[in-house]
Amino acid sequence: MKMASLKEIISTLPRRKGWNDSDNDLFLYRSFYYYSFFIEGVMSAQQNFQSQPSDIIICSASKTRTTWLKSLTFAIVTRTTFDDSTNPLLTNLSHDCVPLLEVDLAQSSTNRDPKNPLLATHVPYSS
Repeated sequence: MKMASLKEIISTLPRRKGWNDSDNDLFLYRSFYYYSFFIEGVMSAQQNFQSQPSDIIICSASKTRTTWLKSLTFAIVTRTTFDDSTNPLLTNLSHDCVPLLEVDLAQSSTNRDPKNPLLATHVPYSS
C-alpha cells in the first residue's frame, strides 16, 4: 500500500485529541491509540517486514526504560562480537544499535546488520 492510501485509511479511524499536543490527534488502531505517523510505520512494517529465524524482538511499551532494555540486551547478545574498546554502545545510543521495527525497518527489512539479530518495537502483541 502506498503512503497516500495509508493516510486515507488512518483518516477513517476513530480519533481523539492528543495528550499534550493539541495539534496532533490520536487514532484508534487495533484497540490502542497512536499518533498517525506511528500507525503509518506499524502498517508499513506489517506489510513489508520479513522476519528471520534468528530474530530476537524486544517488545516494550513507550517510556518503560526501553533504552536500558536495548542496551542490556545488545550487550548480552553481542558479548563475543566486540571487546570492551570496540563495543558500539561506547559511541552510539542503544537506539542506533537496535533498530525499531515500525520506524527503521517499516519500509524495508533489508536495512539490517546480519550480525545483529535484535529488533525493537513498541507495538502491542495484539497488533
